[in-house]
Amino acid sequence: MRRSCSARTPEDPAQKATLRKAATSGKISLSDYKAAWSRYITCVQDKGYPRPTLKTYSNGIQQPQGDILPSDKADDPDYIQKKAKDLNACGIATVDSVDALYMAQVGNPNLYASHKEGAVDCLKRAGLVPKSYTVEQYEKEANAMGHAAPGETVNTTYDMKKPEVLACLAANGNVFMDR
Repeated sequence: MRRSCSARTPEDPAQKATLRKAATSGKISLSDYKAAWSRYITCVQDKGYPRPTLKTYSNGIQQPQGDILPSDKADDPDYIQKKAKDLNACGIATVDSVDALYMAQVGNPNLYASHKEGAVDCLKRAGLVPKSYTVEQYEKEANAMGHAAPGETVNTTYDMKKPEVLACLAANGNVFMDR
């Protein structure tokens, strides 16, 4: 989850404690990661919104799935803007820092600056693509998938039906929405 915000919302004490613990231990535990997402859900609900749905990948990465606006609010720009601002604030306060570190820990342990390089490295480490697979190949395939018509199948080196592939890609900044 990547958010932009001109004025940082303060992190909650629990997120700060998780980060301090990680600084000492060298990692974010799965239980601490899940607890951060639980705090996010509570924050969203405390602001009066329905419980967000999270997708969990095989490596533990979690992502909120798109939600449906109430029919009476679907065309209300003020409501949509307020909700986006509230969800952004909840994310920054409760989960964003922990999420970024956990994603790097499981999907980009070599800390590549580029998500594309991180994704390719993850796919290689998991044996999901040949060792000769390149970032250029990844970019070409990702571009083809991004421009595919609805229902069109794009042939890729990696199998998008494999949970491990989705986990590598999610851990490197890709967002997949269930439909």
